[in-house]
Amino acid sequence: MRQGWRLGGLVGEAVANLASSPLRTLVLIVAVGGGLSALIWSELSFTADVKALEADFAAAGGYVAVVEGEAGVDAQVCERLSEHPRVVASGGMRGGREIRTANAPGTRVSRLEVTPGLVRIWDPDANEAPPTPGYLAGAAAAAELGLTTGGFVAPDNGQLAAVTVIDPSRRNQFAARAFLDLVAPIGRLDQCWVEFQPQAFEAGLDWLPAVFTDDRAQARRNVDRGQFATDPAQLLAARPQRWGWVAVGAIATAVITLMALFRRAETAVYRAFGLSMNGVLIAAQIETWILVVGSYLAAVTWTGVAYVLAFGPPGSDQIALALGTSTKAALTTLVLAPVLAAVVGTGAPASLLKDR
Repeated sequence: MRQGWRLGGLVGEAVANLASSPLRTLVLIVAVGGGLSALIWSELSFTADVKALEADFAAAGGYVAVVEGEAGVDAQVCERLSEHPRVVASGGMRGGREIRTANAPGTRVSRLEVTPGLVRIWDPDANEAPPTPGYLAGAAAAAELGLTTGGFVAPDNGQLAAVTVIDPSRRNQFAARAFLDLVAPIGRLDQCWVEFQPQAFEAGLDWLPAVFTDDRAQARRNVDRGQFATDPAQLLAARPQRWGWVAVGAIATAVITLMALFRRAETAVYRAFGLSMNGVLIAAQIETWILVVGSYLAAVTWTGVAYVLAFGPPGSDQIALALGTSTKAALTTLVLAPVLAAVVGTGAPASLLKDR
């Protein structure tokens, strides 16, 4: 940079250039900010869909394992699994004989014995304990028999007792059409159901057979990923938006470079007054930083407010992903645009002034 041109002077000139042509500056902000905003919105929307898919998978029992042994499994071992910090709940069942009730003598439903933890797994929304003495009835069985919570029933002409209706259909459709008798975790169970925290499920699935070694047990998934299309992790990894920062960065760079091309005569004037090419590059960097940073902040603010108003607050993971992708686009523009803007201003000042 030749004498007479200092950094403070270049900053002042960059700000003056932007302020001297509000329409040009507005076009640049709209172009750059619009691309960034579209990228942020697409990331937020896509990750919201993926999270909804993951929530459906979890609600259907995607992180529930079912353990079965050659002669059943130990009920106490099954019950103690709920004490593990990575286990949400555990419980087991046995039985499965068919019964009739006085409400509908011609209708047969299954009757199962279950431990309390299994009710929480089959129907996470079942917060109320059943009356004592009383029965739990699956929603499908209750509908067929005309029962509601608080009603009374006598299965197989047995003791008349109150009924609490639960809905285990999402995780076990068979249990939805059954009567459930709560029993203590004693003796043998036909199955042990274990719900893990999502991040611990795969390891837990491999760990369970070792817990039930004496029972020669095997553990299986309650729900297979194939029933829910693609794994959300695979969807995120293969999403087209992951390369969106390249396209947005390239477009923003092209727009800024095109504007610099139309301003070659202005660059020639600066060159004629002693501004070196390094100075031209620095001036282009200053202008680009002001434009891109301003556009980025505007895009984040506008898109964030619009998304909250339309769909509610996004999760922290959504925000991190959207900001990460859009920041890459902004950084790409900050690196490439000043260099290309300076390149189009090369040449003799007299030649550049012909553009005026």
